[in-house]
Amino acid sequence: MPVEGNIVRPFGEYVDAKTKKSFFNNGVDIEIKDDLNVRCVFDGKIEKVENTKDNGIVVTISHSGNYKTKYYNISELLKDIGEDVKKGDVIGQIDKEKNKTIHFEVLFNNNFVDPLKLMSTE
Repeated sequence: MPVEGNIVRPFGEYVDAKTKKSFFNNGVDIEIKDDLNVRCVFDGKIEKVENTKDNGIVVTISHSGNYKTKYYNISELLKDIGEDVKKGDVIGQIDKEKNKTIHFEVLFNNNFVDPLKLMSTE
């Protein structure tokens, strides 16, 4: 996983406790422990960086085999678009005062897949 912590919302459908509405989580939400570094989970290349109002910096990394990973809620980016990254490289950091969680997605052929299933095959 890109950070150490507990998964607070798994991949898939869930019902929001407040609104009672059903939603689909395209990734996993991980509550951050003490290490605020966000690490790349596979070798790849920084493909896209978006600075968003609601999700902080969102980083997309392309990997071999038509895989992509997306990392949300990054507050400080440490890599540039087009830069090669290795598994375990720190790509950014989280400001725990602003965000207690990171949202992490995995795509295969542009379809969302459960990150836990992919990470458990390593």
